[in-house]
Amino acid sequence: MHPVRHLLLSPSLGPYLDGELDPALEARVRAHLRECWRCSGELELQRLIRAALRQRRAGGPPSLAVTRLRRFAASAPRH
Repeated sequence: MHPVRHLLLSPSLGPYLDGELDPALEARVRAHLRECWRCSGELELQRLIRAALRQRRAGGPPSLAVTRLRRFAASAPRH
């Protein structure tokens, strides 16, 4: 993993997941994901969170991910 490439491409994970990147940047992110365990893990985490939120909006029971997010939000310091 090239550190500069990582810093430049990691903010594109959300837009990549949403299909919002232009084809050239999408290809660079996809190539980066094949090499970077950190970003591929982050992308998988984002997928799981989004799936859990979709399930919850559809009226399903809260998933473990949603329960953990609620716990985290409740424990986060408020400014």
